[in-house]
Amino acid sequence: MQDTKIYNKTIYVSEVTHGAAIEDFPDEDGKCFVYGTEVYNNIFIGTGGKDLVKILNPQSGWNFKNNCYFSYGEKIKIVWGDKTYTSLDEWRKATGQEMMNETVLGFEADPGLPDAGQGGIVGD
Repeated sequence: MQDTKIYNKTIYVSEVTHGAAIEDFPDEDGKCFVYGTEVYNNIFIGTGGKDLVKILNPQSGWNFKNNCYFSYGEKIKIVWGDKTYTSLDEWRKATGQEMMNETVLGFEADPGLPDAGQGGIVGD
């Protein structure tokens, strides 16, 4: 997949969900087949310490802007390459994600959705 755009979604990841809200899937050689992905204006919610973002090969052109990150009862978890970040600010400073020039984008806050996670399951 290349030049993918993921906009205006709400993704809930529970402790029984396999994978993260947004994740790449490198092969056994570490090569990734997802390139040039824009992830804008989404809400990522997790429970049970689940990864919200897990990008093992960030060199493939991932671009995150203006997303909301929240985890019930735990700090958020963003896996970027071989490092795990537990705050949006920490990830932003280390990677430049959720930035546009010098402007800070995205936020880490409870989106206040009623009955989050009760909307059914899509996929596995």
